Amino acid sequence: NGDFENGSDGSWLITSSNSLEDFVIVNLSDYDIDNHSGIYAAWLGGDPAEVTTIIQHLTIPGDATQLGYWYWIDSNDSCDKSQGTATLGTTLLKTYDLCQVTSGWTYEQIPLPADFQGKTLDLVFKAETAPDPEGIFISSFLLDDVSILGSLSPVSLKSLGPAPKTRVP
Repeated sequence: NGDFENGSDGSWLITSSNSLEDFVIVNLSDYDIDNHSGIYAAWLGGDPAEVTTIIQHLTIPGDATQLGYWYWIDSNDSCDKSQGTATLGTTLLKTYDLCQVTSGWTYEQIPLPADFQGKTLDLVFKAETAPDPEGIFISSFLLDDVSILGSLSPVSLKSLGPAPKTRVP
């Protein structure tokens, strides 16, 4: 469900410090935001003092060379207060300062170490937003069309084993 088109089907484990799990994989057009493709995308952050994670447990294909995904950062906060990250296993692949507004969807392609091939790891996207008692400053990290790219073709992400459950507030 790397394109999130199955909605909250359990293939991504979703956590939210502000109990927003039901508002992470959403139809962005319901919020006047253009979807990258299809109907659904993931919305991380979007609330003051929020820590949102989406996690998928997967086996990296033997020909995998890169992780690819589309992201959109929107914020009215100052820099160095909120951040987004992409992690595979224990390796931090990318950090985003969520004040760096992209004004639309941007494609990211990150090289994967060859020793990841064939390993089963957790892919984690995370947004941590700054506290703001007045609720004025908000940062969002939107994601869509996550895939593992290899020498043969892109592989859509599929979870292994039983689907993880989301926390119900």
